[in-house]
Amino acid sequence: MAKNFHQSSALSRLNFFAKRVKAFCAFCRVPRQVYKKKRIGAADVFAAFLGAAVLTALIFQEFDARGIFFFVGLLFISETFIQLRWRTGVVCPHCGFDPVLYVKEPEKAAAKVRAHLDKRADDPARFLGPAMHIPSRRPEKKTEKKAPGKGQRLSKQI
Repeated sequence: MAKNFHQSSALSRLNFFAKRVKAFCAFCRVPRQVYKKKRIGAADVFAAFLGAAVLTALIFQEFDARGIFFFVGLLFISETFIQLRWRTGVVCPHCGFDPVLYVKEPEKAAAKVRAHLDKRADDPARFLGPAMHIPSRRPEKKTEKKAPGKGQRLSKQI
């Protein structure tokens, strides 16, 4: 029996090394996977330390204080790579919605989605992808309140 998208086994919830998690796009509600890791962790710092130690031993033929520069450089590169990977992975590939941009500037996020959907409308491969559930805007109904006349109760109108 196939599992539902929301269901997962206890083993997958305990997986500390899971790189991606299941999520829905906040705009088009299409299920997809996004990278969970946003910052470097202890394992990345340890790997940068080992890499810096190996580079220091190879270049200077002994351990030297200048290896700290390799360590800091490797930390910078790994942090940059992980953040870029998370940032590009959070954008929906189906509708182009960017939740980080939406929090900062909703107008730019709406323009980005509109441009992506216009580009997608010209692409015949859109029929091969999952169906999107794009929300529609409903115009607000203008209701005018009538002044209470004779024989009307004001308490019923409020």
